Order: sequence, then structure tokens, then C-alpha cells
Amino acid sequence: RLSRSAHPAGMSMVDITLAQSPAEAGPVRALFADGSMLRRLFRSPTFAVGFFIVGLLVLAGTLGVWFSPYDATGMNLRARHAPPSAAHWFGTDNFGRDIFTRVAVGSQMSLFVGLLVVVITGIGGTLIGALAGYVRPLDNIFMRVMDAFMAFPALLLAIAITAALGPSL
Repeated sequence: RLSRSAHPAGMSMVDITLAQSPAEAGPVRALFADGSMLRRLFRSPTFAVGFFIVGLLVLAGTLGVWFSPYDATGMNLRARHAPPSAAHWFGTDNFGRDIFTRVAVGSQMSLFVGLLVVVITGIGGTLIGALAGYVRPLDNIFMRVMDAFMAFPALLLAIAITAALGPSL
């Protein structure tokens, strides 16, 4: 874009400014410019339904315990095997514990462990990737270790690890 401005000495100057559109700024910035990526994602019914279901599960996992008046480990032998009712939304187990409360507490723990795994593997993967990128001889070693892991089917590897460590960690 060219614009002319008057110089104090009476000469004219030409200012050249480069205007960048989001597409010219780069592919990553163009995807997230003005929220267009989110709008595009939410136009897809599959994404919208999946986002709603995952959001509902996260909401139930974080807030579910507050809706139950029962202790997750508290036993009430008089209420053994009670069917679902207004008092016990999912019923009770063979020790009289409220199943809804136990599911809510378990989902909180599952969400916490999942988030912790994502953070730890993200940090670890970034460090290992940076180390492999900056120290070239390590790159080949890391590649051979990953090739060895990927050569075995996941189920067979899990069985071998369980056999080596024992059934309970």
C-alpha cells in the first residue's frame, strides 16, 4: 500500500507499508485468525456432538460428587442391592455403597490421571525430541528404540510387561 505524505521541507515522501492478511501471515496463524477455525469446526455436526459429549463427561466428572450426599466408601448394609431410585440414582452395590457417587469419584480420578499423563508425556516428548534434534547421534539411537517398541503389537507388549512386573503395580 502506497501513501503520500507531505514532508516539512515541502518535499513529498512515499510511505510503503506491507499489510498482511491472516493468510499471508502463515498457515498456522491463518487457521486461528478471528476464530474462523473454531467456527469451521463447530459447523461439523460430528465435531459439535463429540465436543458436547466430552464436555458433558468432563462436567459430570468434575461436579458429580457435589450432587451426591453419600460418601464414596461409606457402607450401608441395609441398602444392599437397592435398585435405582431418587435416593440412589444408579442404585447400590453389594455393600450398600452408592454407585453414582463411586462413579463420580472414579471419573474425577480418571480425568486427573488423563490430564497428568498428557502433561508428562508432552513435556517428556518435547525434551526427548529437542535432545534428538540438537544432539544428532542420539537421534539414531532414539529411532532404533522406537522401532523396537513399534515392532511388537501393543497387546503383546502389555502382556509381556504385566508378566515381568506382576499383575498388581
